[in-house]
Amino acid sequence: MSLSNRTATYAHVTSPTGPSTVQVDCALLVPIFDYSLLTNISREGEFLVGRGKFLPSNYVPGLCTHILYAFGWMNDDFTVRAYDPTDLASWSGGPGQYELVNDLKKTDPGLRTLLSIGGWTFGTTLFKSMSATKAGRSTFINSAIAFVRKHGFDGIDIDWEYPSGQPDIDNYSALMAELRAAAEAEASKSGLERLLTTAAVAAGKSNIINGYDIPKLAPYFDFILLMSYDFHGAWEDVTGINSPLYARSGEVGDQRTLNTDWAADYWASNGMPRSKIIVGIAAYGRGWTLTNPSDNGIGARGSGASKATQFVQTAGTAAYYEICEMLATGAQAVWESEQQVPYLVQGDQWFGYDNARSVTNKMQYIKSKGFGGAFVWTLDFDDFNGQCSNGGGVLYPLISLFAKELGGNVVPVNYFALFASFLLNTCPSDGFFPDPTACDRFYQCVSGTAYPFNCSSVDPKSGVCTFPDPAKCKM
Repeated sequence: MSLSNRTATYAHVTSPTGPSTVQVDCALLVPIFDYSLLTNISREGEFLVGRGKFLPSNYVPGLCTHILYAFGWMNDDFTVRAYDPTDLASWSGGPGQYELVNDLKKTDPGLRTLLSIGGWTFGTTLFKSMSATKAGRSTFINSAIAFVRKHGFDGIDIDWEYPSGQPDIDNYSALMAELRAAAEAEASKSGLERLLTTAAVAAGKSNIINGYDIPKLAPYFDFILLMSYDFHGAWEDVTGINSPLYARSGEVGDQRTLNTDWAADYWASNGMPRSKIIVGIAAYGRGWTLTNPSDNGIGARGSGASKATQFVQTAGTAAYYEICEMLATGAQAVWESEQQVPYLVQGDQWFGYDNARSVTNKMQYIKSKGFGGAFVWTLDFDDFNGQCSNGGGVLYPLISLFAKELGGNVVPVNYFALFASFLLNTCPSDGFFPDPTACDRFYQCVSGTAYPFNCSSVDPKSGVCTFPDPAKCKM
């Protein structure tokens, strides 16, 4: 879900345990005054290593009301498929990411999961051709419903980035109307709860105006996910905060539309019920390399994207858990009071981002405006394993504020209380070490820091992943 190259922010590398992390979108949704908290899980996180490696088991029950798995894919014949074989089965032949994500509902019974189909890198070509005919739409819809039912999801999220022009506007409306009707018919026939029908939608003015018939679409959505981030990034030659809440006084014309408040209000003012609008929050920053480090405010000239970070490994983007380390090592944080968001400067590196203060303000904004809830891109960009140097070991320091501020009951969990303290605080040497408290967990020690991993079972002698029987691990 992105106004730019979101999935490209993750490098596909192989971890010591093989591919096993995912990228997830978490949303906290709320039926009026009972907010929805959603998150995206993107499968790209599955290929990161060390502290960047995200597993479905990193999820904390109660954190979100809905999880959207990104992404499902479409074949040339308009049928739906998995993006990668590991979505269906792991590298070792065990459960795939779909099963692992949907198994989270066993420990979080109120959780709902959706498969998000499309995304920025998927493009528009197949969506355009599929939606252009009733036969194409029917093929896609029937395939999508069967696919998500087979794999245990509770809904279908359409992430077409973006419909553009009157034919697309009409065809998109027809697609959503027919998807909703088919979901209702399938539920009536099967006796199962109706699949949710949702969509990730644009926050940019031109994309909204040229892509959606809002009044016509409104009845067919359970909710929409407003991608109110990536308003600015290194595709521009001057710095700007990627997810501002409000406009700045110096902005003029369409510049004043590049913020969460304008986008959310536009959708609401043009026919989308406020209770169906889920406001997007970024758990990552967008960055530049400054042309002149002494000229480092908003609107300062950049020579290009910020340098690629250790874990996200894509120039111009940093996860919140990387930003917190920049701050811990001397980066200067500046609060932008008009836009209600921070930015940081570290040498010639400049990042706009969200922190606890800005997320809290956005949750209060959602309540005051009567919107339906919040979602984050993505779970694995927050400090999901509680390793920020100045974070006190708290898991999900940003996302946990969703429930806190919107009336939920999620309590931030202290990471260091979960695992063996001597392993976390003292590494005997670089290498891999089993966790003495759990057979399915081990650590990689790098330069004195222990990074946690999960697998089926750890052989206590060799310190590597294997199957439970040969490991003979006993606690």
